[in-house]
Amino acid sequence: MGPSPNGQGTRVLVVDDGKTERRLIALALRGVACQIDSVASAQAALLALARSPYDLLLVDQHLPDSLGSALIGLIVREWQAPPPAVLLSADRSAPTRAAALHAGAQAVWPKPAPSGRLRALLRAHAPSCSATPATPLLAEVQAQAFLLGFEKGLERAEWIGRWEREVAAHLAQLRALAALRGAPAQRASQHELHRLRGSAALVGAARLDLLAAALEARSDPASLAALREAAADTSAALRARAGFLPQKN
Repeated sequence: MGPSPNGQGTRVLVVDDGKTERRLIALALRGVACQIDSVASAQAALLALARSPYDLLLVDQHLPDSLGSALIGLIVREWQAPPPAVLLSADRSAPTRAAALHAGAQAVWPKPAPSGRLRALLRAHAPSCSATPATPLLAEVQAQAFLLGFEKGLERAEWIGRWEREVAAHLAQLRALAALRGAPAQRASQHELHRLRGSAALVGAARLDLLAAALEARSDPASLAALREAAADTSAALRARAGFLPQKN
């Protein structure tokens, strides 16, 4: 993997339908001299690859229109010089890992993607990328993410409110899916839990992340109440850090 032919430096394509996850990856690679593009589906990824070359793919496993491992396999088979791909997934099962590696993925990493690994990957395989000195800790990424609202000209209250609405939407969807049965509903629930875990990682909500992971493992609808409680506690902590009281309904 080297500099792109267009001279713009090493280019990374992130394929993930979760806005939170895409923001996390962008923050993790902050200070690295490369272009980062993102798309939300397998079809959009194929169109992006057809338009211009990329040097590295970071692909989520659960996409709206495909599994990430299947997308990687298609690219490996059909592209004359396929870029290296890393599969990112909260699903840490052996079958998922085996399928991705068999399809041609260079590695399978858990979500949220470890920022140190991402930066090391670019430094090791992309000479055109040079990282500025930084501590590759998830806590640093989370702190930067908490300030993301300021960088976009938003007030803290508005940014936290947006995070709260995002989490509330995940919980509402999980509650609706809990009333359904069958494999499609279970897959949809796991996908929603992946997105909830991404939202939790964005603000460093370890308890919310652990509860979501446990619910994903055992598919226990009774745990939704614990998720709601953890989300409420996280919101209170964020508002306390921001220096203002919780808003009244």
